[in-house]
Amino acid sequence: MNATLAKMLMARIEDAGFAFVDKTAGLVRAIPDKRDKTKTAVIPVSCEVNDPLACDDGTIMDLLPDPKYRSVLFFEGSTMPQRIIDRVLGRHYESRLRLIGWVNCEKLGGSCQCADVAVMQLMDLLNRRLPSSTPFKDMKVVTVGGGPTGKDIFSKYTFDEATTQYLHYPFDAFCLDLTVNFRLFPGCSEESVAEDTSCWNPPMNPRRRYPKDFTAEELNDPDTGLTDEQRAAVCF
Repeated sequence: MNATLAKMLMARIEDAGFAFVDKTAGLVRAIPDKRDKTKTAVIPVSCEVNDPLACDDGTIMDLLPDPKYRSVLFFEGSTMPQRIIDRVLGRHYESRLRLIGWVNCEKLGGSCQCADVAVMQLMDLLNRRLPSSTPFKDMKVVTVGGGPTGKDIFSKYTFDEATTQYLHYPFDAFCLDLTVNFRLFPGCSEESVAEDTSCWNPPMNPRRRYPKDFTAEELNDPDTGLTDEQRAAVCF
């Protein structure tokens, strides 16, 4: 259930429209990656990645810091939700997730406090009761803190901090430990689909399109096409 919860929470973050949000993913796994014949790297990979700079159809990709982005955000969650019995609230479940964030302050106005601003925005957004969404109801998220800082945030991954320097200014990183409390709508879980496939194919990310990829009809569409200012600039 952690993957479903992480997907819902990341969608909420993306919908908030924060300026720092850029490359995002749901729940990740630490996967060994044989990048060459001499060493194996461990990288965070996710089945669902929203990458605004993606130019191919692959969605299983590493999520380590990259200066091309304003930020990289993803969730970790290594334990299954725990059943809680409360005399007042009754039976519910608690899941523990960790939101990992890396930010590029150079692309966010150059402030040394860009990570602090991002954390405060995320805490304000997440520390509240969330609308029920099948199969979850009575969802409440609390940021409990207590996570690692600095390079320890990426300690389970192969991260050559001495070479990349992606944790020194103008870059920063943070993690938010969350508890997600929820109940389950009885009888509302999704049904499994039995299909035989020779190889699992990841979901397709929308391919990034360049101006040459649009038709004349798309460019001149009154609702989604070029604005009058853009047309004037092109004609000029």
